[in-house]
Amino acid sequence: MVIGVTVLTSIDETVLNLECGVPGSVGEQVLRLAKNAQRAGLDGIVCSAADLSALQGELKPGFLFVTPGIKGTTTPAGEDQRRVLSPGGAVAAGSSVLVIGRAITGAPDRPAAAREVLRDIASVL
Repeated sequence: MVIGVTVLTSIDETVLNLECGVPGSVGEQVLRLAKNAQRAGLDGIVCSAADLSALQGELKPGFLFVTPGIKGTTTPAGEDQRRVLSPGGAVAAGSSVLVIGRAITGAPDRPAAAREVLRDIASVL
C-alpha cells in the first residue's frame, strides 16, 4: 500500500498560514491533498483524526486514514502535537490505523497506558 502525508499533526492553522505560506484552513488543505492522493492512485493518507470530519463523503470507500497524534486518556501525545484525539475518539472519527507513540512510551507505567488505550478503543466499538 502507498500512503501519502497531508498536514502534520504538529501544524495548526497559524503555522500553516504564516510559517508555511499556505492559505486557508488545515481542513481545506488536508482535503486538497487527500483528493490529490486519491487521484494519484494512493491507498490512503496520513492525517490527524481531528481532520477526518473535513473528509467525510469526499473520498472513495476503503480509502485508509492513518492517524498519528493520538493521546492517551490520561497521557499526552506530546507537547509538539496540536491536533490530537484520544484513541476512542480517533476510531469514532473514522481512523483506519492509529499511530500511538508517546501516549504509551512516555507514560510511567507503559503496560497500563497500553491497556488504557485498548479500553478507550473498545468503548466506541
